[in-house]
Amino acid sequence: AVNGPQPWGGALGQSFGGFCLMTYLSSIQNPPELVYFTGGIAPMNTPVREVYDRLWLRVRERSWKYYEQYPGDVATVKKIVRKLLAHENSADPIILPSGGILTARRFLQ
Repeated sequence: AVNGPQPWGGALGQSFGGFCLMTYLSSIQNPPELVYFTGGIAPMNTPVREVYDRLWLRVRERSWKYYEQYPGDVATVKKIVRKLLAHENSADPIILPSGGILTARRFLQ
């Protein structure tokens, strides 16, 4: 007789699915017998804070480029954000099809 949990089947992770699978594998005691990752997983040798700092700079740069190309969208985005802010603290929030609430912060992400 075998004592304790045994490895089971296999798992396949591609792109975001690979990230989810990596997270799952780091939290379980009884991993699958075989795991395939396709589409690449970024090396995990850079501190997370550094990764997000670089990401923030890149997102900011791309946002500036977008608004340089479409300057009329600045006023539109501000109008939408003002409307969302007004709805956030009211009894009439803007509900998404998923059931979540559309907030100004969520819109700007």
